[in-house]
Amino acid sequence: LAQAADLLARAAYPVILAGGGICQADALAEVTALAEYLSAPVVNSYLHNDTFPAAHPLAVGPIGYCGSKAAMRTIAKADVVLALGSRLGPFGTLPQYDMAYWPGNAKIIQVDVDVAVLGLSKRVDVASCGDAKSFSTELLARIRTLKPDRQPDHARLQEIAAENREWAEELARWSSPETTPMHPRRFLAELAAAMPSGSIITTDIGNNASMCNAYFKFSGARQHLAALSWGNCGFAYGAAMGAKIGAPDTPVFAFQGDGAYGISGIQEVMTAVREKIPVIAIVANNLEWGAEKKNQIDYYANRFVGANLRENPDYAKLAEDMGARGFRVTDHRQVAETVREAVACGQPCVINAMIQGGAEVLAEPFRRDALKMPVRYLEKYKHLNG
Repeated sequence: LAQAADLLARAAYPVILAGGGICQADALAEVTALAEYLSAPVVNSYLHNDTFPAAHPLAVGPIGYCGSKAAMRTIAKADVVLALGSRLGPFGTLPQYDMAYWPGNAKIIQVDVDVAVLGLSKRVDVASCGDAKSFSTELLARIRTLKPDRQPDHARLQEIAAENREWAEELARWSSPETTPMHPRRFLAELAAAMPSGSIITTDIGNNASMCNAYFKFSGARQHLAALSWGNCGFAYGAAMGAKIGAPDTPVFAFQGDGAYGISGIQEVMTAVREKIPVIAIVANNLEWGAEKKNQIDYYANRFVGANLRENPDYAKLAEDMGARGFRVTDHRQVAETVREAVACGQPCVINAMIQGGAEVLAEPFRRDALKMPVRYLEKYKHLNG
């Protein structure tokens, strides 16, 4: 704590990386107070978009795959990074949008309740095994003692606002096509705008489920439940049912691609109907396994194996057959009214959203380093090098 307080008190450009441990510790208020005293921008770690209120003037959004350029440009300026409740996993620190944003010369303070993750993925200067809530409280008290008259940095706040505006304008341009089928980014923009404030959203793995990282914004903890780095395809629908049981008065959405929905989602609609669990499934239906197809486009010369799902049924009709409400959306102008009707009806719903797929719209591969040819260093295997 003493080392962390000293580093942050002397930092010229401190940045807080808000990880999932903040939600687990119910530490939003404490982290907000710390950020405000330091005038420190707050970046959400990968797929933890609910660890800091998106509307706060110090919020810049998530880093990592398909995240916020404002967050990436901001953390790149840091001379001290306070990673609270984060294991600093690779999906949240690898280059994105051709931007190597992780600040290589910054001092890193990592705080997590799991001692095994401290310094595991990134070299850190200060490692502390602790709870994000109690650590933030004690850290702020120590910084106040070291810097008792610290004033808000209004220039920093203006800089953050400018970064957020620039990214919002760029994202809006990306999300403006009026194609049929819908461009996935246009669909995500309309969907994010239509979801009621305070909703809980569960997200799956896959290309479109990851693309939503730049669109869904949250005001409180435990509103974004993601599959994270486990790669457990089909996570979202079951998680949404659990969330709805735990928060029956809150709208709960499960966002999945058609591939993930086919693995675990489609058959669980019957459970939701039988048990009267009114979750709303959003199926981003591009008739393909997008993440796998993107790799086959980039690395295998469009030789597709198991990536096309042209025989998908109409998930809205199937939902109706199971006793749920079904909606088929083919135009971005239908999204807002469909979401309103689904929320209002109080029944399990499936929104079959027909979106564009293929090379023109798919996001970048998860990791461009994942399919590099291996290098053999042992002499007996060197002849196998490409």
